[in-house]
Amino acid sequence: MAKKTMERRLPMDGFEVRGGRVQVVYASGEPELKALKEEIGRWEGSIGNDPSPPQQDSLELARYAVRRWGEAYKQKPQKGTAHTMERLKQMIVNNPRSDVRMLALAQVGWLQGEKTVGVCMFRRTWCNNIALEVVAAHPGLDEKKESPISGLGTGFLHHVSSVAETISASAIWGECTQNSAEFYKVFVDQPEHLKDLIILPKEQYQEIRLSIETIWKGRDTAPNDGRDI
Repeated sequence: MAKKTMERRLPMDGFEVRGGRVQVVYASGEPELKALKEEIGRWEGSIGNDPSPPQQDSLELARYAVRRWGEAYKQKPQKGTAHTMERLKQMIVNNPRSDVRMLALAQVGWLQGEKTVGVCMFRRTWCNNIALEVVAAHPGLDEKKESPISGLGTGFLHHVSSVAETISASAIWGECTQNSAEFYKVFVDQPEHLKDLIILPKEQYQEIRLSIETIWKGRDTAPNDGRDI
């Protein structure tokens, strides 16, 4: 019964946040990267000269993600990055020890002047784990009262868990910043022990995916989890 439940997955190409539907697309080349850098530059303009620590974190992490994905793309064309799940699976078949980085972009069409409202960079490691490297939300929107992108962090976590399950990853692991640790504590078994490292074994990230789907199916929009990462 549990196996059948896990097979009934929600689509991986998007999810709902408070303001509407978010489409998840993957970065695929240099022209897209250039446009993304310009968008993140506008993120900075939206937070003024005195950003909060979480806003500064989001901006710096987004820039880091774009830079690192760009470096991987340039250094190993067609080998260091993937722009679709099919491509990732092909790369694993061709070389089971492939180390592959992916940059997921959360994009919307319902916010005036905004397209990309979040970025998520993760890496399939050579031993078939998923390293969750960056989750960053638009800093000018994320801290608004009743933020239109509330639920973005939850949606990205569901997406990465789905990717991990698709390739039968042994675990998802990543580093928590001091500003994101509280968000992740909601999803781990022993939140009091969570510091700067999060490790989700396969059984746990499968449970997280299912629990998020249960919440989503019971609501019109994704859960409001406060200030998303």
